[in-house]
Amino acid sequence: MIFSSKDAIYYLVNHLDQDDPATSSHWRKYHKDFKVADNLDISGIIGFGGNSKQYKGLKKWIHLGFQARYRVLGKVFSYFNDIDAIALKMTQMQGRAYDLDVLRQTLSLSFLMDNLKWNPLDTKDKTVAVIGDGFASMSLLLLLSGFAKKVILVNLSKTLLVDLILLNKYFDQDSSKTFTLITNKEDIPHTENADLVAIQATNHELLRSFPIDLFINIASMQEMNPDTISSYFSDFRVVANKRDSYFYCCNRIEKTFPEGTTVRFNNYPWKDSDIILLDELCPWHQQYYSIIPPFYHPYDGPIQHRFVKLSGD
Repeated sequence: MIFSSKDAIYYLVNHLDQDDPATSSHWRKYHKDFKVADNLDISGIIGFGGNSKQYKGLKKWIHLGFQARYRVLGKVFSYFNDIDAIALKMTQMQGRAYDLDVLRQTLSLSFLMDNLKWNPLDTKDKTVAVIGDGFASMSLLLLLSGFAKKVILVNLSKTLLVDLILLNKYFDQDSSKTFTLITNKEDIPHTENADLVAIQATNHELLRSFPIDLFINIASMQEMNPDTISSYFSDFRVVANKRDSYFYCCNRIEKTFPEGTTVRFNNYPWKDSDIILLDELCPWHQQYYSIIPPFYHPYDGPIQHRFVKLSGD
């Protein structure tokens, strides 16, 4: 079935009790207190990234000071200032803070725009899939920047609900944009005019039926079970068999879940025939800031980003 705008949101609300079979113990832990009120206010949002209210007054200037070193990293990218301005407007319209999580998405998109060399004024046929977006920040930046004509957003149902609520806050003020949620392959022909197509993770194989030019996964494969990661790679390679398709992957080198499963970046099902365009520690994903000295703190483990042209099956 196909659902548009608020109908998509209420569909997810009404199906929150249905388990996502592939949910890792990481997300079972962080979703356990997730609740949605009748007015769509959500509580128990943990592990999704930042979602604070807009910074104002002194607090705003403190955050800008802490963020300065990350913006210096962005100066090497041709479109960073443009994407930075778009991200600021986006967060203002959504009534949330332009925090470090959003800034990292800004940097990642700026990197991709330079390295893919797609002309932002000539992306009429570009489709980008975002797997596991945080508050739909990357998805919306892709659309607002003009870097993608269409975005396919895949996420666990509870997290996808949060994504769509944040998207709707923006789209309510910009009627030129639309989003749709689909549940089966027969829905795909009816998504032609949608700017964003949402897919629940349990239906991720629908990715295989879209002409996807770029897949993006930032800090969420590290939270998937290994067999789920392999399933996504299989989807990617089906698409790569039919067209040139790229994958930007930015994830923890190693992460252990509450029940003991360990996920390792280098054990993802990469192929020797994948063309590696970049493979290094991600400069803007190694530290977060806080008011606690020494102010900049390392994450629990180093985070690698790899950008590849995918090989097919």
